[in-house]
Amino acid sequence: MILKSSFFKIMKEEMKRRIWSIALAMFVLFFTFPVAWMVLLENARMDEKQIDIRKLATFYQYLGPENYFILIVVIVGALICGLNGFCYMHSKKQVDFYHSMPVKRERLFLIKYVAGILIYVVPYVVNMLLAFGVSAINGVLSQKVISLGLQMFLVHFVFYLLNYSIIILAVLLTGNFVINLLGVAVFLFYGPTAQILLVSLKDTFYETYYFNANFFEFAGNNSPLVVYAKYLQQFNIKQSMDVLNMTQLLIIFIVTAGFVVLDLILYKRFASEQAGKALVFKWFETIIKVFVVVPTGLGFALLFQIISYTNSLGWFVFGGLVGFLFANAVMEMVVNMDFRKAFAHRILWAVNGTLIFLASCIFIFDLTGFDSYLPKESKVESAAVYFGNLDNEGTIVDKEKGHISTEKYQLMHMKLTDVKPVFELIKRSKMDSSEYRYNRLVVKFTLKNGKTVYRQYLFATLDNQDMVETIYDTPEYREGSSSLYLDRKWNTISFRDNIHEDKEVQLNEQQKKEFLSVFREEQKAMSLSDKKNSVPIGYIALYQHEEDESKYYNTISFKWEEYSVYPSYSQSIQLLNQYMQEDLTVGFLDKKVVSVKAIYNKLEEKIYEDTSDSKDADKVYEIHPVEKLYTEQKDISEFLPNLKPGSMANMDEWATSLNQDLYFQVEYYFNDRDQYTTTETCYMFTENVPDFVKKDLGYSQQ
Repeated sequence: MILKSSFFKIMKEEMKRRIWSIALAMFVLFFTFPVAWMVLLENARMDEKQIDIRKLATFYQYLGPENYFILIVVIVGALICGLNGFCYMHSKKQVDFYHSMPVKRERLFLIKYVAGILIYVVPYVVNMLLAFGVSAINGVLSQKVISLGLQMFLVHFVFYLLNYSIIILAVLLTGNFVINLLGVAVFLFYGPTAQILLVSLKDTFYETYYFNANFFEFAGNNSPLVVYAKYLQQFNIKQSMDVLNMTQLLIIFIVTAGFVVLDLILYKRFASEQAGKALVFKWFETIIKVFVVVPTGLGFALLFQIISYTNSLGWFVFGGLVGFLFANAVMEMVVNMDFRKAFAHRILWAVNGTLIFLASCIFIFDLTGFDSYLPKESKVESAAVYFGNLDNEGTIVDKEKGHISTEKYQLMHMKLTDVKPVFELIKRSKMDSSEYRYNRLVVKFTLKNGKTVYRQYLFATLDNQDMVETIYDTPEYREGSSSLYLDRKWNTISFRDNIHEDKEVQLNEQQKKEFLSVFREEQKAMSLSDKKNSVPIGYIALYQHEEDESKYYNTISFKWEEYSVYPSYSQSIQLLNQYMQEDLTVGFLDKKVVSVKAIYNKLEEKIYEDTSDSKDADKVYEIHPVEKLYTEQKDISEFLPNLKPGSMANMDEWATSLNQDLYFQVEYYFNDRDQYTTTETCYMFTENVPDFVKKDLGYSQQ
């Protein structure tokens, strides 16, 4: 009973000492929960027709994982409680006072640790209940809402404990308040910063390095702050607490328990003589110096190379030297708390310098053979490829990640089992070529042992079209290039023609199934050689309207994909014409065209005599636009059937037959009600350019 009485007595005194922390937590969380909720509800009343769903949607966004402001509140709260509870360790007098009390250190640590938890938990629970009360008054309190609130309390509580324990660890490793703050910054931000530096070095020095990920995808799990944000993002995508969420939360709780044990061990070993020092434990000094100096030196080197106009290696070396000297000197002064110690520990200086030098050599000279590495063909199970600007229809709907780029989708879902053409294209990419047009190739190899290898290359476009066509024309490529080949339900189909006119296609389920089946087959049958000599007449947009019941309010989510419709898709076009009872291929033929301006970017050679005695001259070509305006209807009628609007024209390396030197500006009325004209830039295949235009502009193929 005496021990129990002393525990609560000391706890009571501890809470009195930290009363300002409790008041601050209550104040911040009061405005974070009930007050903010009332303000958001007021805004939700703007649309009376959908007020209930807006209230619930607003509540989910504010109390659920979408509200990253609560993350900031939790992190700052953990920082304040951690520092306020244990910063007495930085004062020798206070350490002597607390440790002279007739209380075991384990009990004293537990009292202070639990006090920091109560300062966060009690105000959070009180204000969450007030928010529930506001919800009840506004008629939006339900079992789902309460479930969401309790689940998010559990999530934020576990991550509060993790960050709180790590911040206490930073306090126990340092004996100075300012150094303590720097230590907290290291624990929270060192991992992501080091990861960014590593990715930047690879991207700078490795030609075949491929990187296409958002921050959460590449940051890893090397920072409590990043793990926290990633968990909220994942929870937001799933929008419900499942077994995976709970398992991850349990793992995080176990890791937190490990930090608490480590905190207790360091707390028991903390001597009053260590208070006031920069770093408490001698063994920690060397570790922190190396872990700070080496990345700083590499970061300075990379920064100087990037900001230099020439991007030369000399600036990299200079920046590395500056960063090495600066970081070493600062760390020695900070750790020793003496300016005169800037150049102390010369052996460690030499070690840090050697590590920076070796790390630089690894990237500069590719000592690991990163660029030359390719897995053996016999060990590859399948490959996925992405050709830049080819089949880049826009975003694709992925079941797990929502809208993603075509590039990401293809690398995730494509499985080419015949990898010989891929290896041959990579081999050719390393050969010299006189061609000036290059394209990007991204490859993902899935090995038989389950590992994946990503690489990217540049290859001469025209020299390698045969190999690209070999890969492109395989069923595996086509089926892995878009989700159109998956069995999905699309609620609405619309068609946008080549002059931006949207038309919804009214179809029943049978008609949608029939159209998509025909469209898939025609898309699959279109070879690359056909595609590069064709321009879409428009594109179809497929929409999903889903009532998402997994959320804590019922709402409609909209997802869509877009696919080009080429003239060769005769059956698809015929079905669309039939469904919509109009001809979708007319283009400008049903518009009132006022004029067509033909513009020819003519190359003219200018010769500048060389100042040397050589008879050779430097040849320079300049573009001189030649224009001709056509307003006569008989002339305009010659243009209209063959004009390809720029919005649909595939102006890249694949559309080799489309004339890029000659283009047309078409001025027309979009409909009969328009008072003002619209201008559209169009192109034309070379063989379709009228003879009188060639004559008027002095056109010759360049």
